[in-house]
Amino acid sequence: MTGRDARFADAAPVRLRVRDPEDLAVAAALLQDAVASVGEMTFLSEESRFVLVVQRFRWERGGGNGEPAERGNCAVRIEQVRAARFRGFDRAAAGRVLNLLSFAVAPERLDILFSGGADVSLDVAALDM
Repeated sequence: MTGRDARFADAAPVRLRVRDPEDLAVAAALLQDAVASVGEMTFLSEESRFVLVVQRFRWERGGGNGEPAERGNCAVRIEQVRAARFRGFDRAAAGRVLNLLSFAVAPERLDILFSGGADVSLDVAALDM
């Protein structure tokens, strides 16, 4: 490996646990502008879990000095989910790509907000991501 790849070959993956709005703000910053395929998000009702795979910018790895932005795969697992509502997109369009903007949290609810008015609203027992 040479150049940029060699600098980060030993870098540990970022692992975050979200339990409160402050934690969510950090996760939202790291996931801002991530892209997600509709086919790579699912609500596992038997497990009370929502899972989403995104390609996110690796903000923690810099990218300045004229270097191209780097993206990497990221799994987002949200626990204690009672129900999921999908709005603004067709869940059957598995190849459609959505741009993740942010998250919104309210008592017993977590919203995943995408561009174009699409969102996933999760009824949650607690914030556990």
